[in-house]
Amino acid sequence: MPYVSPPGAVAKPTTFALYDTAVGTTHPIYDSLVEMRETCRDVVSGQNTVKSKTTKYLPMLEGQNSKQYKNYLRRALFFSIGAKSLQAIVGMASLKRPKIKAPPAMEEKYFNFDENLCFLEQYVNMVKEVSLQNQCYAYVDWPEKGGDAYVVICPAESVINWDHDDNGNLILVVIREYVYKKISKYQRQLVIRHRELSIENGDYVQTIFEDNTQIKKIKPIVKGMPLKSIPFIAFTQQV
Repeated sequence: MPYVSPPGAVAKPTTFALYDTAVGTTHPIYDSLVEMRETCRDVVSGQNTVKSKTTKYLPMLEGQNSKQYKNYLRRALFFSIGAKSLQAIVGMASLKRPKIKAPPAMEEKYFNFDENLCFLEQYVNMVKEVSLQNQCYAYVDWPEKGGDAYVVICPAESVINWDHDDNGNLILVVIREYVYKKISKYQRQLVIRHRELSIENGDYVQTIFEDNTQIKKIKPIVKGMPLKSIPFIAFTQQV
């Protein structure tokens, strides 16, 4: 998978087993960027998030006890210039409609800005994520019971692993998802799922895991044929 690291991000030497038994295994490049990405996300989230991380952003002064530090933290101010800057960047990038190059039928169906507001929303989300994290991802999916294809936008933190074959073709992508699972009529539980996009026996398949256990496997069929490549792309700030 094409990957452009932000300036200063260098993968640290690490032991790495791509095909670990745990689908949640992360790529070394992903590991090297975790702290930077978390900081970027915290900064634009604002003062409450920054303060919740306590000594990560506001170290305890020498000689302070816990009560003194708590008051020190309460009095501290964090001006959310990051969020305001991001909002301005996204606003400027969205002043003009994006130029679309697609077959006429596809352009009319998916990129009709007067009727299909979903694409505009996805475009704005993509610009926001690329501006914030230097990268975001997208893949094409299909309803299990049939219907039109649609695009899923993935923030940088959600794509935790990937691999290529010897020819440079993408053969594996693992996406971490957070979903609310219904456990009773009124209760929902937040669980982590992993969506594996892979090539198996030459065909594209999706496999869904929960608690490292496979719960579903899907082979998308388009015009009666399975796909031969993973419909996945990375967006970055580089042109």
